[in-house]
Amino acid sequence: MKRKGHLIETTASAANVYLGWRESRKRKPKNQRRREEMKRFKDNLLVSLNNVQYAIETGEWNMSADDYGLFYRWQCGKLREICYNKSYFNNVVMHCIMNVDGKILEDTLIADTFSGIKGRGPVVGVEKMKEYLSEYPDDVPIYVLKIDMRHYYDSIIREVLKGLISRKIKDRKALNLHFVVIDSSPRKGIPKGNLPSQTYGNLYLSPLDHYIKEQKGFKHYARYCDDIVVLSSDKSALVALLADIKEFIKPYGLEIKSNAQVFPIERYGIDFIGYVFRRHEVRLRKRNERKLRRAARMFKEEPTKKNYKTLAAYWGLVKHISRPDALWNAVVGKPIKELWKTVRDSKEAA
Repeated sequence: MKRKGHLIETTASAANVYLGWRESRKRKPKNQRRREEMKRFKDNLLVSLNNVQYAIETGEWNMSADDYGLFYRWQCGKLREICYNKSYFNNVVMHCIMNVDGKILEDTLIADTFSGIKGRGPVVGVEKMKEYLSEYPDDVPIYVLKIDMRHYYDSIIREVLKGLISRKIKDRKALNLHFVVIDSSPRKGIPKGNLPSQTYGNLYLSPLDHYIKEQKGFKHYARYCDDIVVLSSDKSALVALLADIKEFIKPYGLEIKSNAQVFPIERYGIDFIGYVFRRHEVRLRKRNERKLRRAARMFKEEPTKKNYKTLAAYWGLVKHISRPDALWNAVVGKPIKELWKTVRDSKEAA
């Protein structure tokens, strides 16, 4: 793929800057300080957009460690530390950057990575895993190599990441915008909370994707950020692949968690992207099932629009398992369409 040039003109264009501002408003912040900053930006919209445009065009835009804050979030059963950028102005600029460059970086990824890519999210990953498993006859064993990286985002070597981006983009001013984002973090590696971080995380392991699929020849491969699954009927081939991967990722500063293993699918199933996959069955991950039960209980106590939306989101997960209606009826009791009538009736009664 050819390196892309002449990008800064598009990034700094009035249309893209306006789009970047619109994109930055899609998620309503809970933080009062951020809401006030967004309001000030909007109240002086023309001046604010001109300032964004000028900062991008001239290369004067910068971020520093002082622009970052920390918060903690329970995620996948763990308390995770999220480093995020506190400046709304910086957030608008990052939207402008990724509106133009995000597609360029994502186009280099293989079709079997499913994290944070428009049109290629977990739902596509579920269907891909079902497709892989269906290709194994019942009398052929399925072995699974399941790995993820230790402290992935903190372990990313910035200069290596810059090199990967430079292979796709040759516009020096556009590259400098990415380098500002990468170098601004107060911690080692890159922060999880920045808008481009998920794209950077996908790109960083792209060489490993190509190595496993193209050089090593494993076609049943899937990745969600740093969570990797490889399937094969040959256990010894997967054991050898694990050793090869450990060597391959050393120059990238990465280390596989100690729980990486090769196992027959009948033993544990494959815990991946919120589901547990077996040869002929897909179940919801236990943690997600507990969350569904909690959401159903909250809706029964308070049938509000907010609680309905939460349940509707869980239906989006449940409908991809092997017996969705059985689980949904056992936990919720009514089809999703009927729940909206409950919300409407509750409003009328109030």
